[in-house]
Amino acid sequence: MEKFNVLDFKQPRIRTMHYTWIAFFLTFFVWFNMAPLATTMLASIDWLTKDHIKILAISNVALTIPARIIIGSLIDKYGPKRVFSVLMILASIPVFFFAFGDTFIQLLVSRLLLGPTGGNSGDELLAGTRFQILRPDIRFWG
Repeated sequence: MEKFNVLDFKQPRIRTMHYTWIAFFLTFFVWFNMAPLATTMLASIDWLTKDHIKILAISNVALTIPARIIIGSLIDKYGPKRVFSVLMILASIPVFFFAFGDTFIQLLVSRLLLGPTGGNSGDELLAGTRFQILRPDIRFWG
């Protein structure tokens, strides 16, 4: 029986596993960043109300279903490595837009644009890990 050493980065399966959990963490952190900061945002931004926070929270998940369909087909066509990389690069734009937003509309648009990031974090990662484990001869991640 072969030993399973999770710190052996020479094995493609181990590298894939670590790339997967790190990528999932980054994606989820980007998508979920407003929730723990909501009370601080309410205290520091005088025009922001609890209703605004509720709308922003709902808008964060509004585009997840359409994005899963679109990005799922892109994964099938281009592979999880390329799709996830492009998604993370594109997600950085609304992250900064949200951080520097001065109006409710700016915050709302940025949360809408961040919705697909969180909704698809599991899709790319599951696809990358599944193919690497089932077909070790196909190397998506390394």
